[in-house]
Amino acid sequence: MRNIFALTLIGSVVSGCGGGGTSLTAGIDQDFSADHKTATDVLKQYSNGDAVIAFKGVLQDGSPSEKPRYYFVLSQDAQAAIDTFNGVVVWENINQYYDQGNVYGVIREGANAKGDSVYVDTVGRNINLSGSEFVSYSFVRVEEDAGYLTSGTTITSLPSGNFLYTGSAIIGIEAVIESGDNFSLSADFNNKELSFTALTENFYASANELRIDTSTGSFSGDGGTIGERNSTFSMPATVVGAFAGTNAGGVHGVVYPTLDNENDGFTAFIAER
Repeated sequence: MRNIFALTLIGSVVSGCGGGGTSLTAGIDQDFSADHKTATDVLKQYSNGDAVIAFKGVLQDGSPSEKPRYYFVLSQDAQAAIDTFNGVVVWENINQYYDQGNVYGVIREGANAKGDSVYVDTVGRNINLSGSEFVSYSFVRVEEDAGYLTSGTTITSLPSGNFLYTGSAIIGIEAVIESGDNFSLSADFNNKELSFTALTENFYASANELRIDTSTGSFSGDGGTIGERNSTFSMPATVVGAFAGTNAGGVHGVVYPTLDNENDGFTAFIAER
């Protein structure tokens, strides 16, 4: 894989607002439970330095919400991302550029504990009235290293039965990044599995029968696909994500190439029921 995030250096978040597997978040859940600090795990490291990283905890940026969160990060520099999450971030400029119903957009600019500049463009959905529970995706730049991440407050419990979640996704393939509001996820909490499809103008991502870890609300697995619509081009992909909110009112996650090959691609998604 040449560079999964080549276009993120000049991109920003823009929104019009299967196979089973074990939980890839198991390690960070155990670490977080041990000391209630931010726990991290590099889920995938590519030969060119790109990485997929899971975090659990609360980013120390002065946020009034102390609810722990899952973060799933697609980064050009794993260590820069880990350093930022394990330290303190001071925001010097915050600009909320979109606020419509429960959907919001905000740009934050500041610095992390090492003095590196941090730029974050976030689109999110509040899943309770106070805004203390949410799901979001963001374009992030730390100095010259860029990437995407999704975030959401952890669950208190999961409901029973079948639920449909709808929302938005960003899909990137090779030199093109698209976003769209055609994301649909079906969750069967009784049988502990889910399936989803994300569509943009030219791209898609999908996965079927991913297993849900009912103790954490997280899910993961191989068997996903990122591809081009109206074309035979596709690549095998891995999924990691989590339900969010007191009773799993939202969901978020990322999709990334399973193989370290010449195909560039990623997906980030958020949704609510």
